[in-house]
Amino acid sequence: MKNIDLEQTTLGCFLLDAAAVEEIELLDEEDFTLEIHKQILKAAKELKTEDTAVDINTLYSKIPKMDISYITGLVTCVSSPKNYTSYVKELKKVTRQRKLIQLARKIEDDPSRENLIDEVELDIYNLRESSGVKQIHDSKELMFKVLDEIEERGRIEGIKGLDTGFEKVNEVLDGLQPGYVLIGGRPGMGKTSIALDMARHTAIREKSNVAIFSLEMTKEQILKRMLIQETLIPSEKIYKGKLNSDEWAKVHEAANVIYNSNIHITDDVYTITEIRSKCLKLKRTKGLDLVIIDYLQLVQDGEGNTENEQLASISKRIMQLWKKLECPVIAIAQLSRSCEARADKRPLMSDFRGSGQLEQDTNLAILMYRDEYYNADSKEKGIAEAIIAKNRFGPTGTIKVGFLNEMTRFLDLKKMAWR
Repeated sequence: MKNIDLEQTTLGCFLLDAAAVEEIELLDEEDFTLEIHKQILKAAKELKTEDTAVDINTLYSKIPKMDISYITGLVTCVSSPKNYTSYVKELKKVTRQRKLIQLARKIEDDPSRENLIDEVELDIYNLRESSGVKQIHDSKELMFKVLDEIEERGRIEGIKGLDTGFEKVNEVLDGLQPGYVLIGGRPGMGKTSIALDMARHTAIREKSNVAIFSLEMTKEQILKRMLIQETLIPSEKIYKGKLNSDEWAKVHEAANVIYNSNIHITDDVYTITEIRSKCLKLKRTKGLDLVIIDYLQLVQDGEGNTENEQLASISKRIMQLWKKLECPVIAIAQLSRSCEARADKRPLMSDFRGSGQLEQDTNLAILMYRDEYYNADSKEKGIAEAIIAKNRFGPTGTIKVGFLNEMTRFLDLKKMAWR
């Protein structure tokens, strides 16, 4: 599927109208089927970057092996350069049709290939993302939408986002909002536990759809953790199966509650590409309100030569993912050892590995700290600090919560009185 005349007409606009050159980023090389057209687009983009006018002579200087008469001929293909955006839309439509044909051939060539369905789903997602013409919107278009959102928020009783199960956290964050959320900490601080507490609470009490991607623990271990948190039975008893009749009754009751919740767990997905594909499928088929990735440094297929570059690449793709899903995406992250070398071992944003990109991408960063882990004589036994180190749309600060180590569970401090 190709339209050579349309390709020539679109390129010809650059030679006749500087306004078309300003919109050159609407096009990609994949929108052209002839190599000569790809070269012309690439040369025109380079000229724009260099702040050099795009004309017959400057294009020829970039690709001197090309017949200059071909470049001059592009001008005669254009009826009106003012129709450039319309030409781009038509060309994008042809590109989409060509990709669909290629996708159909991919399926036909090897329909029994392993993971073909996942590959096709991802191809379709990428096709949707790249289709159409991306535009910049002015304030007149957006202001009514913003005012409607503010007015709608005013009508909502209680918190706007997902109920985390923690009263003070909900107050500070107004519930868990759609966005890229980092929960960081050193080993033993409870970063996975607090994420599972939030997931369990919102899935069971709020009937939310939750997806958990566990790259460290098995799916069975995740469910055992949730049973422990839900029953408040010490982990040692559940892991060993040494339970009395009352405890077994609690376990069966909790198991039934979790069984009937919308919690989806996978422990065999390791790449950000696979995570994105699974999330988009869940959103389409069942709905999706919260995603948890445990943990960030184990996610694969990031681009770059170094570990930090790969982590930065994965972080960017998580940022893109939450925008597509329109829900909170929590990534649990291991912090570097640098905090343990300080007198005050409370973590900082700079303790994230590859911190520069992570600090930039995330909407919300919660750093977990338990003083009793480091100090045997700590006055804060059974207390953890959830340090809101970054909050793009609200306040930062430290929230103290209770921690039941034997149940790997966090609670509001006022609920610790039951002990």
